[in-house]
Amino acid sequence: MNGALLRRFTLGLLLLTLCVSEVSPQGFTGCPPCWRDASVMAGHGADPGDTRRLINVRIDSTFGNQTPANVWNATCAGTQTAGCSNVTGPSAIKMWDDVSTYYKLRLVQDSQGSDDATDIQITQDSSWDSKKGCSYSTQTGQRVPDPERPGATLLQISSRVIHLPPGSQNWSQEQLACILGHEMGHVLGLGDVKKGCSTSIMNQNHSGGRGCSTGCPRSQVSNGDVQSVNQQAGNRAGCNKGSKPVSRIVDGGYEDPNPYRYYPTCYYYYEAVDLWYCRWIMSDGTCHPEFPPEYLGTIYVLRDVRCY
Repeated sequence: MNGALLRRFTLGLLLLTLCVSEVSPQGFTGCPPCWRDASVMAGHGADPGDTRRLINVRIDSTFGNQTPANVWNATCAGTQTAGCSNVTGPSAIKMWDDVSTYYKLRLVQDSQGSDDATDIQITQDSSWDSKKGCSYSTQTGQRVPDPERPGATLLQISSRVIHLPPGSQNWSQEQLACILGHEMGHVLGLGDVKKGCSTSIMNQNHSGGRGCSTGCPRSQVSNGDVQSVNQQAGNRAGCNKGSKPVSRIVDGGYEDPNPYRYYPTCYYYYEAVDLWYCRWIMSDGTCHPEFPPEYLGTIYVLRDVRCY
């Protein structure tokens, strides 16, 4: 096998190894994946007779002085929130509260009380172009040593925000509830699913090219979603996915500290370069036949990083 073929072969094996390492589960094998290195939501105690952690959701003022009915209803219809208890149709909070996770979500618009601090904020992002996606989530915080995984780091999250684009208030309640339910899965510690677990709320927005205003088919949370949220909340170190808090661009060495999507999955592509030493180089640039090239080793050069 000549040097060029050997290099391609080695590179192929390396890329295969890298891709496998990205998707291989560690301990927990559920679907959708959950984040092992993102902090768990602490919540605000529990309701009487309910052991679940209370999580406060707030719709901020970016929608105007009065929250549009569709956004309000898609967030809390069917819950005990004032103005929502008698509203019919699906809502993101209800679909998560109807299942047995560690968390109980509630809409709390006043964030000033001792137990009313916002855990999940819903905002209309005027800078967002819905052509890039129907919604996205951001979780910001500091990287600290992980007490549960020696030698690893933990993203200690201080802010969780769900972003909707301008015009989303005109979508149907069903569409908004589905999209908000998906984003709430992210802030509860779940990753996207592109293949498999077809009933998951994390694998749901198959709009068929019709844009963001239609085509989100989920109105409930699957058993797999419940298991993954409970894994992250109860034993996150055993989860099967590592978060990627930054997206990197190789050319120019630029690092974006605030990627626009929720923790994109990044793939690092290396080229295996074999090093050879020629003792006696002929006039035509080849090695003397009596002194064949000597193999010194292989180095791996980062050629590309792609984040999705």
